[in-house]
Amino acid sequence: AEAAANERQVPAYASFEALLEDRQIEGVSIATPSALHALHAVALLEAGKHVVIEKPFALDANEAQGIAEAARQSGRFAVPFHNRRWDPDFRLVLDIARAEHEHFEAAL
Repeated sequence: AEAAANERQVPAYASFEALLEDRQIEGVSIATPSALHALHAVALLEAGKHVVIEKPFALDANEAQGIAEAARQSGRFAVPFHNRRWDPDFRLVLDIARAEHEHFEAAL
């Protein structure tokens, strides 16, 4: 872990609690196993850190609402990481959905 951290010029921590306590860290990218995303996100938000959460953002709506509430209470951001949003196939689907929505709105 230390070698990877040094290569990326980020700190390495012996524990999750040590990360939570580091006041110099303002934001964390969460790429832990999916079942831990909500637990880690809420703890990090409560520690005053912004979070970017790898997909899935949460395992269910209750977890997602818990993350959103922790973000609101802490005044920090909690956002999902979605690296494909600018890929041509994703943009095509989005364009089709928008066109269908506009067609539906016009029909009303």
